[in-house]
Amino acid sequence: MNYSDRKKSGELLRKIRKDHGYTIENLADDYISASTISNIERGNPYVSIEKINYYAEKLDVNLEQLSNLMTKEKKNEKKYRLQLMSIENMIDLVDPNAGLAKLRQMSSDCFSHCPGMINYLKGKSYYRKNKEKAETYFLKAIQQVEQQPILEKSNIKPICYNELGTIYFYKHELEKALHYTQKGIDSFIPEGERSYVKSMLLANKAIYLEDLGRLEESIQTIDQLRAQPEEFKSTNSTLSIYVLQARIYHRNKLYSQAITCTETGIELARINRMHDRSSELWTLLGNIYFSLEKTEEAEICYLTALDLKEKIKKEHLLISPYTQLGLLYLEQDKFVEAKRPLEDAVKIGERSDHILPFISALIALGNFYLKQKKYYQAIQPFEKALVLAQKHHSMDREEQIVVNLCYCYEQIGDIERFQDYSKRLVEVKFCSTPKGLECI
Repeated sequence: MNYSDRKKSGELLRKIRKDHGYTIENLADDYISASTISNIERGNPYVSIEKINYYAEKLDVNLEQLSNLMTKEKKNEKKYRLQLMSIENMIDLVDPNAGLAKLRQMSSDCFSHCPGMINYLKGKSYYRKNKEKAETYFLKAIQQVEQQPILEKSNIKPICYNELGTIYFYKHELEKALHYTQKGIDSFIPEGERSYVKSMLLANKAIYLEDLGRLEESIQTIDQLRAQPEEFKSTNSTLSIYVLQARIYHRNKLYSQAITCTETGIELARINRMHDRSSELWTLLGNIYFSLEKTEEAEICYLTALDLKEKIKKEHLLISPYTQLGLLYLEQDKFVEAKRPLEDAVKIGERSDHILPFISALIALGNFYLKQKKYYQAIQPFEKALVLAQKHHSMDREEQIVVNLCYCYEQIGDIERFQDYSKRLVEVKFCSTPKGLECI
């Protein structure tokens, strides 16, 4: 009897014992101790077949019957696995609520056959509407896998860590997002299921490192991602390579390389009909042309990204192209044209939990009014952006907003508020420089 069979037989015997209402102590005797029974139920490979047979007979089951029960259990396990695959497909491609409803209809036997997987899928179901609840289920799934090492090869644990990383990324807690993602990488079993998970984790790690300004580490992670076997990569993770590489080229003003990289990604997204990625990449290409002061090309890119708005699933991806298009028109003093996309960006941001692009949209709308010397109108989006920036510890944005608010209050003659924000500016500078005020 191999380890897997011992594990299954032990689980079956435990279930039979509990169905009869016995405790381990009830069944222990001079020949078989309570600790031996516990070892049998846990699938310990060092317990003799004779002891297993003796224990089974105490439960009115012989080894042949146990073998038949194990065969039946394996058939049930395959059926439950297929049902859960179907539910995961529904959660990802149809409707998370419908997937959750199907999970609730699953028989209680499935919960004992597929521990970890049920809570993982519940986490996925709640991910969009209640990230706190999703986090709870992902942590439960990880705990269940850790309690049963035989489940490690399912790679449910690393994929849950990946989801936890994305939750904290959207909370703008980048260090915590990176922490969970690294735990996912460390717990990944190469010969296990869901081989694509490693590439997802590496792609996200590179994103978080890049956002933290740790560019060298991000590039090293991209190199690790490139080295993954092709069959382990998803199209999405491959596109992540293009997005990250282009962003790094852009940040380092290597515009020609950035354009080439982005255009390759755009082609790959188009061929694979990946609307969300396509919108993201067209926005990135627009940003590159904006940096090059090629306004016509940038406008084409932003409008192309927005052409996909009826097709994309993640509405928050529209915040950036609307914001950038508004800023493009603002740069040209086209105030009428700038107003609508900036307002649209803020409206989407208000119903989104993606805080950083929302803050950028509010700052852009404030600048729209500031440039027209409409100081009172500018104050409202700036102050709203400041609250969010402080809440999410975005020091660079906070400093930018406080400077603008100082200027607005000075222009309208509100000296008290001007002085308040001037003090706040000193505090922000003090916190954001390593040596404090002496660096200012």
